[in-house]
Amino acid sequence: MKSYIPYLKYIFLGVFLVASTGVAAYDFLYTKPKKKCDATAKWWSDKDWKCYTPVNITNFTQRPIETATDKAAPAAATAEKK
Repeated sequence: MKSYIPYLKYIFLGVFLVASTGVAAYDFLYTKPKKKCDATAKWWSDKDWKCYTPVNITNFTQRPIETATDKAAPAAATAEKK
């Protein structure tokens, strides 16, 4: 009766190498670029696997950005007059 242990050893070694290569490729091609994009405060697209720069809406509308203090100032002024 022939032993299949040496063949199984090589099969398991091959499966291990393919799985390890797959994990390393996923890390290199997906995880590292995503972390790099997040570190630069940009937006990562899972669909396209690209890093996009966020665009402020005021670039298109030319309106000033209103903050909470800008809105509260007129209300405080009218409250003081009463």
